[in-house]
Amino acid sequence: MPCSYGDVTGPKPDTPWRVPTRKVIVIVKSSSRPTRKITRLPEFDYTQPGAYFLTICCAKRVERFGAICDQAMALNPVGEIARACWREIPVHYPQITLDEFIVMPNHVHGILWIGERPLGVSGNMRRTFGKSIKGSISTVVGSYKSAVTYTSHEQGMLTQVRLWQGRFWEHVVRNEADLERIRTYIRNNPARWLEDQLHPQAPPNRFNIA
Repeated sequence: MPCSYGDVTGPKPDTPWRVPTRKVIVIVKSSSRPTRKITRLPEFDYTQPGAYFLTICCAKRVERFGAICDQAMALNPVGEIARACWREIPVHYPQITLDEFIVMPNHVHGILWIGERPLGVSGNMRRTFGKSIKGSISTVVGSYKSAVTYTSHEQGMLTQVRLWQGRFWEHVVRNEADLERIRTYIRNNPARWLEDQLHPQAPPNRFNIA
């Protein structure tokens, strides 16, 4: 199932670890939404080689991608599109390598590896809110979300609803132990769905504030 991505290219290289040193909590306020915290690393270059654990949610945590049956994920047609578009990320971003991932009823978990920087991207680039940097995690996620939305609409699905939550969560994988912990979490996510903080019935927490 082809997905519609932007035309992006870049080299595909070795991937050393890059460990950030500190992070900052940015408070975002809105008159129509509750106050929320967004964790970012102000000095961290989100285009640099390394592994990133991502969580991308549906708007209002609505279950758009299927359901958990017998502790396994059963994808509906939109969920199949979400999975297919994730698998196509390296086709459109050759510097990206996929690791463990799963499409859950209302969110996607996945680990992406960034290799060498895409052509035209220099080092030491800071992430600026509201700005896209070529080859950055934010750019890749934005393209992925657009591809899933466009492909779903093209097939006549979810044409009148907002599919995605505006923001996403990323965690910079710090070492091999961290990587294995996250891989295990992703694999076990369907079996632990009822305990998930993104379950529609979960009490308010830092992950389910709209």
